[in-house]
Amino acid sequence: MVVTQLLTIAVANTDYNTNAYREALEVLDNIASGYAERVSLPSRLHKPVVTSLSDVEIVEVEARRYTAILIVAVTGRTARLIYNIGVRAERPVILVSLESSDALPDVLEAYTALRKDGYGVSKPIIYPRDKHVLDNYMIAAEVLGRHKGAAYIHIGSVVPWSLYGAVNESRVRMKLNSTILKMDLNDVVARLEAVPREKAEKIAEQLESRGIRFEVGTEEVVKAARLYVALKKIARDNHAVALSVNCAELNSRLDTSAYLASTLLQEYDNIPLTCDSDVTAAVTASLLAPLTPIGIGKPIDIRDDGTAVYALHTPPLSLLKEASVAIHPRENSVVIRGAIDWRGRVHVVRLDPDISTLHVCECSVESSEATPLTTVRLSGCSCVLDIPGSQHILAFNVNRETLGALAELLGLRMLAKPTTDTN
Repeated sequence: MVVTQLLTIAVANTDYNTNAYREALEVLDNIASGYAERVSLPSRLHKPVVTSLSDVEIVEVEARRYTAILIVAVTGRTARLIYNIGVRAERPVILVSLESSDALPDVLEAYTALRKDGYGVSKPIIYPRDKHVLDNYMIAAEVLGRHKGAAYIHIGSVVPWSLYGAVNESRVRMKLNSTILKMDLNDVVARLEAVPREKAEKIAEQLESRGIRFEVGTEEVVKAARLYVALKKIARDNHAVALSVNCAELNSRLDTSAYLASTLLQEYDNIPLTCDSDVTAAVTASLLAPLTPIGIGKPIDIRDDGTAVYALHTPPLSLLKEASVAIHPRENSVVIRGAIDWRGRVHVVRLDPDISTLHVCECSVESSEATPLTTVRLSGCSCVLDIPGSQHILAFNVNRETLGALAELLGLRMLAKPTTDTN
C-alpha cells in the first residue's frame, strides 16, 4: 500500500535566512527519499516554506486533497502558524522540529494547544535525532490514507444484545473520513447467486494447494467460497475497508458460513469482517489489518489472574499451522481453524463506540489449539477485563509505539497497559 495523500510543508518566521531555507528543503527531500517506498510526498504548494497567515490560507485549500500534513518547523516564533495550519486544514498533523534550530519550544506550544482542542497531532519529532520515531507516524499516515473516502458496511439486522455494536457515525466520518452503509441480506443473496461456481471451485483448489486439509465435503467449501466472492464484490463496489455482519442470521439464511468467508477476506483482500453486528469492532479491525496479522473473536474465559481465552472466528491464516476446514460443532458452520504458531507478545485492541479511546492490552501467548475454533490462551493480561465489547481484535506483530502514533494522529486517547508477566 502506498499513500499519496501526505502534504509536506515547512514553517518559519519572516526573518529566516538562506541557510535555514536550504536546510528546510534538504529535510523535506530527505523525508521524501527516505520513505519513498511507503509514502509519496506531493508537490509542496507554490513554495515549500510557510511564513504568514496568508500562506496558511493556501495550505487550507490545498490540504483538502490530502489525508495528513507533515510540518517541519525551521525557526522559532512559529507556534501560531503551526496551530492555524492544524485547525484550518482539519487534517492530522505530523510535527517535526529541526535539531539545529530554535523551533522546539514553538512546536511544543502548538502541539499542546492542538491536543487540548481535540485535533490529531503527533508528539514533536526532533530531526534528525528522532528520525527512527518518524517511521511510526508514516505508518499511521499510511493507515489513514486507506480510509479516506472509504466505507464500512453493516449487513443484516442488528443483534439486540450487542451492547457495543453501535458506533458514533459522525465521529467515524470526522476521524476517518469514512461512512457507514447498511445492507439487507437480500442484496447478499442476489450477489451470491451471480457468483459462477467455477470461481468458487478454484478458490477451494487454492486452499488445498496451500496444504489446508478439508474435514468437510468439497461442496461445503465451495458454498462458503461463493459467499466470499460475493462479499468481496460488495466491499470493492462500495470502497469498503471492513464489514460488520449478523453472522448467525447470515449462516441460517444462506445455509453457508460467514466464518470461512471472513478468513479469506482478511487473508487475501485485507478486509476484516466482524460478527454480532459489531461495527465498532469492524472499525478497530480496519485500523489494524494494514499493520499486522490479526485475529477477530470473543473472549470465552477471562480471569482475575491475568489469563484470557479467545475463540477466533477469523484467525490470522498466515500464522496457522496444520490449518483445516472443519465444521463448528455447536453452530454447524464451516470454519478455517488451526493452532497459531506464535509465542511472542500480542495486543488485544478495541475502540470504544464513541471513537474517542483506543483500548490496548499487552499479553503473552501461552498456547493455542484448534477446538472448535482457533483458540488462543493468553497470560499476563488482566487489563482485558477493562476492554469493552464482545468482539476483540488480537494484533500479533505490531509495536505499541505505532499504535500510539495512530491514536495521536486520530486525536484519540490510548489506554494501554503492559503485560503483568514477570518471566
